[in-house]
Amino acid sequence: MTQKIRISKKLTQTFPAPVAQMIEQVAAGHSSLKSFNLETVDESKIFYVGEGESFTGITADGKSASFEVVSASNIGASGLSHKIGERFAMPAGSYLINVYYYTKYFMTVYQISPKMIGA
Repeated sequence: MTQKIRISKKLTQTFPAPVAQMIEQVAAGHSSLKSFNLETVDESKIFYVGEGESFTGITADGKSASFEVVSASNIGASGLSHKIGERFAMPAGSYLINVYYYTKYFMTVYQISPKMIGA
């Protein structure tokens, strides 16, 4: 299920404080982002790394890691990945913030939940 959420101070009512702060911080780096899609997925979801995307994984207690994906022709910068096409999964209880560009910037926040038995 996908839900559209406006970026505002009310994020702390919906998300743990460190997650809400990270959403605001990532959005601030892309001035055109005013809202995002929230998707709740289970831990079996596989994410694919695409060129130009950025990913920030965060736990409810505030531990985070980020990377941005660029083509191999963009060398020399730090914090970037050239592993276009790679796949990864996230642990239950974490969040993944994905920003991508297609005529403008879009952001999706994935809330990773445990896989239900029989689901």
